[in-house]
Amino acid sequence: MIDWLLISIAIFIISMVIGILTVVLVCKKKKGGTYKEPNYRVFYNMGMVLLFIGLGFMIISLLLDYSFIVSIPIFAIGVVYLVIGLSRKDTLKKN
Repeated sequence: MIDWLLISIAIFIISMVIGILTVVLVCKKKKGGTYKEPNYRVFYNMGMVLLFIGLGFMIISLLLDYSFIVSIPIFAIGVVYLVIGLSRKDTLKKN
């Protein structure tokens, strides 16, 4: 039990350090004037791919009587990325 607790604390600390470094780098780029708007076409493409992968996993798990525990998060992330990509449809056409 203590091993799992130590592992989860270590993972939490590592993720916090990565998050803080990401925020610092984004703020540094924004102040330097080199901050660019994200490429929303990538969000759209990843959303479509993850949406179909999640849907495929759902169909496979339904046919083989497995749990949906893996397929639902993949499907949800695909939907979120697709919505982000489609919300900036005007920038998709410019690029």
